[in-house]
Amino acid sequence: MNKPYSFSNDQMNGIVEETYSRIIKECENLKKKLIVQMSR
Repeated sequence: MNKPYSFSNDQMNGIVEETYSRIIKECENLKKKLIVQMSR
């Protein structure tokens, strides 16, 4: 099998961590928006 994308374990961990932290931030932003809308 030819792998067009091959990352080392460290690279994968870095990518996963970065993506995870972005998702968490996005969720926090959405929660804040929801709370603001619900409190109106």
